[in-house]
Amino acid sequence: MSEQFSHDESCKCGEHCQCGDKIRQHHHEEHCHCEEKFLKLADEAWMEILKEKIKAKVENEQGESLEKLAEIIAKTNCEKWKHKIMIKSKCEDYKNTLKDFFSSKY
Repeated sequence: MSEQFSHDESCKCGEHCQCGDKIRQHHHEEHCHCEEKFLKLADEAWMEILKEKIKAKVENEQGESLEKLAEIIAKTNCEKWKHKIMIKSKCEDYKNTLKDFFSSKY
């Protein structure tokens, strides 16, 4: 393993190291885990690349079908929101009608 400590045994791991103590090298190896963090990062990158490649294959194999499905879902979602807005507007009309009714009676 390369030397990570100067003569005063300070950690030379870098700013992302959470060790930071002036201690012996073996203690640093037990608590820093920088090499494990890098391997975890590499695994995450590998999964991201694999996911992108799978997406490309799905697009290539089923793109037309997915396009139609997306269109159906988008149109339906738009209609759903139109109805929600219309219902909210009708509820406001109802509240205003009640308010007018009670305002004129009392």
